[in-house]
Amino acid sequence: MGFWSSLGGVISTVSNWAKEAVRPIANVVKKVGSWMKDVGQITEAHLEGKKIIMEDETAPRSLPMRKRNDDSLIWDADDYIIKERQSLLIKIEEQNSKISSIDRSSRENQVQTKLQLEVIELIIASQTIGRFAANIQLHEANLRIHHQSIQNSVGMLDSINRQRVGIKALFAQVNKIILSIDSAGINRYGATQIKDINVDPRPGAISISNAYAAFDETVGLLQNEAQEFIYLTEKQMERALKVKAMASSVPGKQQRIEHWIDRSIAPSLRQAKKSTQNLLLSLEEIPKIGNREQLQSIGNQRGGIDDLDE
Repeated sequence: MGFWSSLGGVISTVSNWAKEAVRPIANVVKKVGSWMKDVGQITEAHLEGKKIIMEDETAPRSLPMRKRNDDSLIWDADDYIIKERQSLLIKIEEQNSKISSIDRSSRENQVQTKLQLEVIELIIASQTIGRFAANIQLHEANLRIHHQSIQNSVGMLDSINRQRVGIKALFAQVNKIILSIDSAGINRYGATQIKDINVDPRPGAISISNAYAAFDETVGLLQNEAQEFIYLTEKQMERALKVKAMASSVPGKQQRIEHWIDRSIAPSLRQAKKSTQNLLLSLEEIPKIGNREQLQSIGNQRGGIDDLDE
């Protein structure tokens, strides 16, 4: 009982693990599919903001004009100077009123412009979501590929191990027969015992250890991407609430933006975060191979022709 007996145990262990992992991996694939739909909702929700910043809130605004008092005043000819002075005072008052209106309008335009910039930044920040979507899809596909690779390797090694046992048994029987006919002196054709033929695969030719290491690393990458995505949704929610707060200073935009944030942005971010948390839970359900040291040692040993398993 040597290396190949250990290999038989490893093959059995990994084979059982591969079967046990099928359902959790299928669940991960399902969760990623659901997650992608929720991510799509985030993208659509943010694109609605383009309509808000591109639409004209109102027609070009004209400055409010002060209604002039047209009441006729009766002046004596001798009061000309007083009349001119009063006329100048009225004009000064009108100009002051216009200046105040311009100043007020300028401040409103500044606040509105700043709000538009914040909305644009919110939309741009949401584009990072596309990168996470692509990465998670890629890792999920690699997860399935690595699992299938392990299943194929285990099946191949099991088949090779069974053939090796049969071939070694055949070699042993042939050698016994040759030894018997040699002893009986009837080996007329000079048959020799079978020696120096190695039917064992070369160490490292098929590496279950490397395949499982790649699988385990992919699980870790998926978990890291999911955790970073949750952080992204939380930061995006903070930006959205900031935009909503700023909208209260722009009455013409307030209702539209509050509706956009409350009815589209916030629900889509919360749902995507929930889906990501469910994805993390499904990743934790994927079983692990317990004896990694035994798995790693398989490629460092070689069995001989005489190490026939009993």
